[in-house]
Amino acid sequence: MCRYFCFLLILTFLFVNLSHLQGADEISTPFVGVTHIHRTRTEPRLLDINILIIDLSAQGLSFRVTPSNGAAPGETDIQTVRNFLIEHNAQIAINAGFFYWNGTGYDVMGFAASDGDNYSPFDTWHAFPKPFVSLNISQDNIATVINYDAWQPDGYWPPGTAIYNAFPGSERIVHLGVNVTSDDYHLNLDLHPRTAAGVTEDNKLVLFTVDGRNPGHSEGMYTLEVADMLIEFGVYNGINLDGGGSTTMVFTDPYPRLVNVPVGVGNEPGTERETANNLAVFATWIPCTFIFNDFEGADEGTFSYRPGYSGSTDGIIDAESTADPVDTEAKNGQWSWKIYIKDDPLVETVPENPDGGWFVRMVSGSLANPSQNVLRPVSGYAGFWVKTSDSGLKISLAIDNESTMERGIPIDLVADGQWHLCQWNLEDSNEWEGWINGDGVVEQTEFTLDSIQIFGPNADTTLYIDDITHNPVGEVGEPANCQEVWNFGFGMRADMDKNCKVDTLDLNRLAEFWLGDESLADIAPIEGDGIVNLLDLITLANDWLRCNDPQQ
Repeated sequence: MCRYFCFLLILTFLFVNLSHLQGADEISTPFVGVTHIHRTRTEPRLLDINILIIDLSAQGLSFRVTPSNGAAPGETDIQTVRNFLIEHNAQIAINAGFFYWNGTGYDVMGFAASDGDNYSPFDTWHAFPKPFVSLNISQDNIATVINYDAWQPDGYWPPGTAIYNAFPGSERIVHLGVNVTSDDYHLNLDLHPRTAAGVTEDNKLVLFTVDGRNPGHSEGMYTLEVADMLIEFGVYNGINLDGGGSTTMVFTDPYPRLVNVPVGVGNEPGTERETANNLAVFATWIPCTFIFNDFEGADEGTFSYRPGYSGSTDGIIDAESTADPVDTEAKNGQWSWKIYIKDDPLVETVPENPDGGWFVRMVSGSLANPSQNVLRPVSGYAGFWVKTSDSGLKISLAIDNESTMERGIPIDLVADGQWHLCQWNLEDSNEWEGWINGDGVVEQTEFTLDSIQIFGPNADTTLYIDDITHNPVGEVGEPANCQEVWNFGFGMRADMDKNCKVDTLDLNRLAEFWLGDESLADIAPIEGDGIVNLLDLITLANDWLRCNDPQQ
């Protein structure tokens, strides 16, 4: 009873303060000490926002601002944020200070330093609101917003700041936890893509991007709104950075990729502008199990083709063979992939299965080529769960790797009607054989899925497949962290922010959408009933304060 009473007290408080509640976020921890929040909103307009909260006390963190180009024209050389990340072998990179063409090269508009080299002074564009500001990260990872101060011996405040990596902004937009955005600076008064950075009182670095100029995706924000959101995430001092077509955030996890959707060239979505001042973050990547497909919600993903689609399939009656997601069987979650193969009685044996009656290649993508599939690192294990009551079956996973196709040594399936894990070690050549142009060796670079291959007897067959998975650091199996709890389908329905705890954050979300039709908060019954109401509240109450995070 106490739990329900406390829950209702909190609920009352939240409804009274409904105007202060925020929207739904996707929260992940891609690197040690780094929390990534991906926020999408429909009010006050379409917004796609990425926020990084970096704990500067975490092990393995370091930083680098775009370095000086030495004696070359201008102060730095321009390059895309992605290429900057690649050149410096960083895990995160984001655009930083404004810059301009000086007639012979590019100069940074404000105070900048890279690994202790102060190469750009506080002299900046005269129109920037004063005082001129930069954000400095010392060699021992103490972050400080500094500003120009001619009365100080070093020319900046606070005095004695250990300059190491510093990048400039157009103005300070948060000061001592208060929104101080200039309300008459013209660039603040229009909707644009924005980049910003700030520091919390407990020495966390907050990096922020919002996409814009992209109807149907994200329309941008006013600087005043950016400052408010920084404050929401604990920023005590923050600055506005170069935005517009420069706004870019990239990750290496494990391969370089865009996190946001920049409009770098001609406001074309997905294009990348070359910028003169960027920030690189060096951190330890947390490899996560990747599920290619779990078939939840009847989503077939790249496995949407019938058993007879591939020309390699042989010995079956295509018109009577099927492959469909079903919600009657599942290893994890509620859905799996049901495959029914109708044997062709006129075919006794086929080249790919000389000891049996048929061979089926269930392709991933219409052409089963790398461009249609997710690129993954060659490490750990790849596999899936499978269940059948029919004997005489073998199964394998085929991959594309360095312009060849390799196939896992086929595994004999157990005909007991129970789920069994089939997996192959990507780093052990004894578990692979060459298929098309292959030699049975998976090169230590990257791979994509080609197909799941089934070898059957002269008989009809039904089998189920679930959670086609790659674990880059070990075997396919139980989840190792909160993100994998959700990837494996073990998430609690009431855990709407997917942090493996049912707490006030989930209550916030329920309150925000109360009596609405937001599917995210419509958690009861299982498929939802089109309204956020008492059923959803009861479901949340039943899981109140539960935690299913394997790391806690």
